Amino acid sequence: MPSRRQLLAGLGTAAGGALAGCTLFDRTTGIVTRKQVHVEVPRRVGRATKMGVAVLAFEPDRGLLHGEYDPEHADPDVENGALTVSEQLHEELTTRFEGVRFYVNVVPEDGSNPAGGNVDRQAFNALSVGGTATVGTYFGDDRSGRLRLHDTVPRERTLQDSRRDVRPRRTYRRRLIRHRFCSALLWPVGGKTICEVWY
Repeated sequence: MPSRRQLLAGLGTAAGGALAGCTLFDRTTGIVTRKQVHVEVPRRVGRATKMGVAVLAFEPDRGLLHGEYDPEHADPDVENGALTVSEQLHEELTTRFEGVRFYVNVVPEDGSNPAGGNVDRQAFNALSVGGTATVGTYFGDDRSGRLRLHDTVPRERTLQDSRRDVRPRRTYRRRLIRHRFCSALLWPVGGKTICEVWY
């Protein structure tokens, strides 16, 4: 009968051999088809509401870049097809909202599975919509999908104005209304039920 030490040594060797071909995350190389900045808008009751303040998307087959952004919460250079978040803008967003997230989607040209998830601000700024990137996927502490940037190449050419459609829009406006069936954000004001609506 093997000793406890021999058994543990054998298990360690077997486990090491079984994991030798594995990596901590899968890598995907492809075109950056989407970049989006999300914020979490605080509410009086319940969890914060997630809202997009800027989005750029690229359609490789049509060569079309389109998107929307809130001029109050995004760099105006987004109209030229560059979505970045400066340190100053990041501080303003984190001061005003409960959270800020940077989402990216990378689609391989061979038709294999795309990789989408949150990245840190530096990686977000390094990526250009329509360019290529190699990213690794993993899960963060909050169990959300994350991407780790390994390599990036910017978009090769500037898009003509006819191939670009990026428009400003307001992310949200706040108003108070009377509503009997508002399931969230209810609180009494002056004897009336008021619902806070973000739209």
